[in-house]
Amino acid sequence: MLVDFHGAQKPATMMRTWPNLINTEGVRGMEWSKWSWESEPKHNVTLPFTRMFLGPMDYTPGAMRNATKSTFAPIARQPMAMGTRCHQLAMYVVYDAPLQMLSDSPSNYLREPETMEFLGAVPTTWDDTRVLDARIAEYVLVARQNGRDWYVGAMTDWDPRDEPFDETKNPSSARGRMGGENSPIEFWWRKLDS
Repeated sequence: MLVDFHGAQKPATMMRTWPNLINTEGVRGMEWSKWSWESEPKHNVTLPFTRMFLGPMDYTPGAMRNATKSTFAPIARQPMAMGTRCHQLAMYVVYDAPLQMLSDSPSNYLREPETMEFLGAVPTTWDDTRVLDARIAEYVLVARQNGRDWYVGAMTDWDPRDEPFDETKNPSSARGRMGGENSPIEFWWRKLDS
């Protein structure tokens, strides 16, 4: 039996007590976008430094209805997420969650076949994790290994950034750009073969 406490708070030390616990929420996740402006990119890039220290996190990423700061509105019946679609998809690599969820309507995913192609390939458990670069509340760049394959996830707050990869320090070399509110993300993940 596996356990996912959705809606639970304070998951500290719970995995030691219950080793079959795979996720806990305990986070201001995607559902907050239904009633609040608080679940936004700056908050999202803070979570790897704060909430994720307590263990796997049930954030429920994957929103396909995305908005900028100026176009966002909390709407319960048709929720949207602040930030880019690529920001949402990078969460599947950056956030540790052995039981991942999809936060949006199935019809929105049917309209985005490349999204489902990516999500179908991303593992939910990892053999190795490396933080390539990060700054709390600004950006995070993570590489995770599953078997022989490496996946790279990059998330930023609202500011666009250029992130070089140093092949001597990282699993493989690549170069990308993380976009801000008015700049699309050109690089949000890359599967790297060993």
